[in-house]
Amino acid sequence: MTIPSEQTSRIPSVLVPIGLVLLTLIVFWPIHTADFFNYDDPEFVTQNPLVVEGLKADHLYQVWTSYLMGLWAPVTWTSYLLDVELFGMSPGPMHVVNVVWHTISVLLLFFILFRSTGALWRSALVAAVFAIHPLRVESVAWIAERKDVLSVCFGLAAVWTYMEYARSSRLLPYFLTIFCFLLCLMSKAMLVTLPFVLLLIDYWPLDRWRRENIRRLILEKLPLFILTIFFCILTVLGHQQYGAVQLELPLSNRLEHTVIAYIWYILKLWWPAGLTFFYAYSDTLHTWPRLIGAVLILTGLSVVSLKYLRTKPYLIIGWLWFIGTLVPAIGLVQAGMQAWADRYMYFPMIGILIMIIWSVADLADRWRLKPFGLAIASGILLIVLMAVSRMQLTTWQNTETAARHALQVTSGNFIAMTLLGSALEDKAPSEALRQYQAAMKTNPWFFLPYVRGGKLLEQLDRPGEAVGYYAAALRLDPTLFEFQLRMGQSLQKLGRLDQAIDVYLDLNRRFPGDPQMHQVTGAAYEALGDFDLALLHYNEAAELDPTYTLASEHKEQLQEKYAAQMIAGLGVDQIMRRAHRLHRLHKYTSSLQFFRQALLMTSEPEQVYIQMGDVYAQQGSLDQAVALYQQVLTTNPRAVAPKRKLGTIYLKQGRTDLAIEQYEAVLAKTPDDIEAHYYLGNIQLAGKELASARRHYEAVLNTDPSHFAARRRLQAVMELMD
Repeated sequence: MTIPSEQTSRIPSVLVPIGLVLLTLIVFWPIHTADFFNYDDPEFVTQNPLVVEGLKADHLYQVWTSYLMGLWAPVTWTSYLLDVELFGMSPGPMHVVNVVWHTISVLLLFFILFRSTGALWRSALVAAVFAIHPLRVESVAWIAERKDVLSVCFGLAAVWTYMEYARSSRLLPYFLTIFCFLLCLMSKAMLVTLPFVLLLIDYWPLDRWRRENIRRLILEKLPLFILTIFFCILTVLGHQQYGAVQLELPLSNRLEHTVIAYIWYILKLWWPAGLTFFYAYSDTLHTWPRLIGAVLILTGLSVVSLKYLRTKPYLIIGWLWFIGTLVPAIGLVQAGMQAWADRYMYFPMIGILIMIIWSVADLADRWRLKPFGLAIASGILLIVLMAVSRMQLTTWQNTETAARHALQVTSGNFIAMTLLGSALEDKAPSEALRQYQAAMKTNPWFFLPYVRGGKLLEQLDRPGEAVGYYAAALRLDPTLFEFQLRMGQSLQKLGRLDQAIDVYLDLNRRFPGDPQMHQVTGAAYEALGDFDLALLHYNEAAELDPTYTLASEHKEQLQEKYAAQMIAGLGVDQIMRRAHRLHRLHKYTSSLQFFRQALLMTSEPEQVYIQMGDVYAQQGSLDQAVALYQQVLTTNPRAVAPKRKLGTIYLKQGRTDLAIEQYEAVLAKTPDDIEAHYYLGNIQLAGKELASARRHYEAVLNTDPSHFAARRRLQAVMELMD
């Protein structure tokens, strides 16, 4: 199946790879002047704490042992670490690295096709169109899509080594195939269907189905299928752990969307207009005429490909290549908010290109078209693709150009609106805010414009509006803790300190070990004038992180400035309230300090002694608690509360006789005291004094019929007495 030009060409095949490299560089070299893109690039590179410091042993260990951004893609993360180590945080070299990996993929594709078919120009044209098609721009120009170029490159390397194994049956290329496939999946688990692709090329062009046992062909790929299953599981677990954003679509919608998506990708291959980085999902595409038309087209192409299974096997192989390798990204398993994406056609389009170019070459051979005419047509095709791709590349110069282009070629693109807003924040904040508001109106359930808008309003010194934006974002996603903190800070600027403190305290409960949370809480309490609680939180921050100088400085300044006023300026009632509050927060030492100050100021110390005794008892300092309760009884022997509390402590200490003495003294004063009766019942039950125990439990239930513990113990007593 070679066209005449392939039979008579005198151009050495070695020049074709050189031409492919030059073609790829001519199209993609301008991308080296592009900036980072503010969509995924910050999370993957520019603001990723593991990446920004370059290649370090602990970072390398973490990227190889952890899910990052919901992915286990250690090869991709390692490449970023190497980039930063070698070039710093510079976008130009990172773009060039993407171009280099893509160029290697182009060469591998050419060598795979040429080596397996002997068709020089067909192979060259497939590789050339693959190299410069506008659908390629996204994967090459987007630094965050490094995983795409790596995955495809290693996937094609696996195909190349597999072909060498099929030719020689040697073990080295077989194990290299497994290794390259592993690297492919560790870059991005998109090509999990590659083992099926190898089965396809066993049929054509390798022709192994006819010469070898099919069962053997399947069994030899068993290690690859195991890797496929393993990485499918890893990917699902990673998405669950990361909480990847996704559309909750019913199965029927996903099936409809799958049919439409296959047609969309075919159309964009033929007519690559209106390409951009994000296409919002829309139910309006799922009309019955469209669905029926799509099903008829897909069915027709499948039938035609099967019809020529024996005479033109490249049709069914190319078609199944396209259909099968798109399955992980076609939308049956929904991950993300996009309807489809240019990058998903990186590897699948090879199948369609093989179908088209081999078919055209066969028709040209049958119709005896002149090679010169075919060469001119191919040249025109490549020139048009070059021009369109170069224009598409200009839209990727920075976030603003990409977002503006997206808004020109799509409708309802809330992601592009949000990104354009982020790009305009410094030079046109009012326009940025309008873009955020447009994104909110287009998709009220997307949190990002709310948080970006809130931050911008903070910068514009409009904290009241910022609070509203943050509150809306938190309703959509309560885990946005950074913006919960910002909301608290905005409330504090507005002087709504109580509300700000509520926000901070909630963050303290969520992040008890975060010194920053304690520091901002302390600052809010200080602004409120509650200096004891301010110091409390400053102390917590300093204890959690001794190097956290901000909290230590605030603590020292507060102690120096307000030490005398914190107590001297307060009345007894205020001091007691603060002591009680500290007690409830389990800050026993601080609580006792305030109680002691209250003792110096009050003429009625009895309640202070009792409260201090309670603090010591909860703290575990039982002897000090006993001493304080006895101090009360020295001045007021008829007091009931300290006797009850003494009984409880003596019981804990195992001093049963003393406990009985105190509880009986309580009952002598208050015969219906539930606590005294209950604990005396417990003591009598333990001593097998069942009648006495019964009497006490019945006394409890006479006063409080709902006392579950007493009722349960009374039942036990009755059973023992029976």
